[in-house]
Amino acid sequence: MTEETQFVDLGTLEKLCQKFRAEYSNLVERCQALNDEIEAAKRRKLQGIKNAVAKASDAKSELEQAVLAAPHLFQKPKMLVIAGIKIGLRKQAGRVVIDDPQNTIKLIRKHNSDQFDQLVSTRETPLKSGLQQLSGAELKKIGVQLEADTDAVVVKSTDNDVDKIVSALLDEAEQWEQAA
Repeated sequence: MTEETQFVDLGTLEKLCQKFRAEYSNLVERCQALNDEIEAAKRRKLQGIKNAVAKASDAKSELEQAVLAAPHLFQKPKMLVIAGIKIGLRKQAGRVVIDDPQNTIKLIRKHNSDQFDQLVSTRETPLKSGLQQLSGAELKKIGVQLEADTDAVVVKSTDNDVDKIVSALLDEAEQWEQAA
């Protein structure tokens, strides 16, 4: 950053933008080269990975079928570890299915009224998406305040090539600086 923060004119901003553009372009080129290498490596290895996935999937299915065919081996203990692979039978957690929530609420009120508060949720919460549509004066009337509605510095490239990667790297670098 410049030493003089008293007065910054457009000429100074233009020079700083040009400097940032040069550094940013260098970073984009390096990221693009890395991305190209990654894509080339993926293309070279993809078929082997697909083949290995298919074989591993087939082997897993074969093992699952064998475990299902031998429930007597998993009474106690219910799990075994063989060759670093954990196998066995696990009791699945039941799932609560409510076909008609309104009817269920009526029936809870009728048959379990003493447990109603533990079985039924009744919650009222302000909707932020709706509140954002109100004016500042309206928000003030209902006790809502806006935070952080000030101007923020924007420095962003107008390119779209590998902006996501570059932005992530810049954010990460900023986090490293803050941690140091």
